[in-house]
Amino acid sequence: MGRTGTTRRHALMAMGATGAGLLTACSSDGAADGTLSPDTVARAARAQSALRRRSAETSEALLREYDAVLTRHPGQHRVVLP
Repeated sequence: MGRTGTTRRHALMAMGATGAGLLTACSSDGAADGTLSPDTVARAARAQSALRRRSAETSEALLREYDAVLTRHPGQHRVVLP
């Protein structure tokens, strides 16, 4: 079975790219007193929102995969409580 959706590696790479982009944006768009421009703040908010949306979609896809495995193999799972 091939991988579907976002892998951990891709998610980490996306987070790294977003973080690097924000750091670059902060250093080039910041005022001399260290404040950020409204455009930079808006871009950071959009990037964060997109990352959260992708993370939620990935979590939902993983949950669907777990449910499918449990459906295909009933009785093979058990809950172990501490």
